[in-house]
Amino acid sequence: MATQKKIYNIYGNEINKIQLSSLSDYSLKTIIDNKLKMVEHFEDKLLADGEYYLEDNENIDDLIQEYCINKKQRWYFHFNKQTYGIFTLWDWKAVNSDGIAYFKGKRVLDNKNRKVFYCQLNLETEEIKGEAIKIAYQNIHDDENTDILFKFKYNADGSLFRIEDPNEIYFDKVMGSKPQDFIDDIDIQAFFSWNEHEYYHSALPFLPNENI
Repeated sequence: MATQKKIYNIYGNEINKIQLSSLSDYSLKTIIDNKLKMVEHFEDKLLADGEYYLEDNENIDDLIQEYCINKKQRWYFHFNKQTYGIFTLWDWKAVNSDGIAYFKGKRVLDNKNRKVFYCQLNLETEEIKGEAIKIAYQNIHDDENTDILFKFKYNADGSLFRIEDPNEIYFDKVMGSKPQDFIDDIDIQAFFSWNEHEYYHSALPFLPNENI
């Protein structure tokens, strides 16, 4: 197995060990065979919480005991992996230092371990809680945040209410764009045809069933 360790600052930009020496807050990603295995988030150089991505042969209860209860830490465990092409859908739940789950949701990663979809779910009803987010990338930059093209935001019922441009390529990142304004923008539709990107029309489906 090939294991990589990558360090990121609070803005999600990869940094080296020399740059790390001047930082107190950062994240450490463990990648095994090009698949994300663990993300450890440090604050004031101390582990604040982490993310763990389970293999089918791993037991989540054992991991909760090891990482949360024994070490008195908060972790986000990803499980029930489903895949389509280059995309992987995960269930996740946040577990506190007493071993109790207090949040849960869904997350989709692509083959570069970039976030494509994210939402939190109601613990009882499984419905989307708050807003859901889908992300389209330019696929020209190595850095994930720099490569973001558009961020699509959805209501709890799955309906699209806002499109954001975090890198201000086409419109103001604070104001964002209303869906109809986005669809009517000739310059955007020239390279990002809305009719050809059905995945972003709604929060559902979570897992892409096409090459987006």
